[in-house]
Amino acid sequence: MERIIKRVFFVIFTICFFFFSSFIEEQLLFVRKTSHPAYRPQFTINSVSLFRMVFLH
Repeated sequence: MERIIKRVFFVIFTICFFFFSSFIEEQLLFVRKTSHPAYRPQFTINSVSLFRMVFLH
C-alpha cells in the first residue's frame, strides 16, 4: 500500500511540476504578445484553457 501511495504522489508531483513550470514560460509569451495592440489576450486565455482541459478530462 505504501508503494502505491508513493507512486501516486510521484505522478502528482510530476504533473504539477510540468504544469507550473509552463506557467512561467506562458507568462513571458503572454506579455510579449499583448504588448502589440492587434493581439487580444482572450485568444491566449482560451487556447491555454482548452489545452489544459484535454489533460484534465
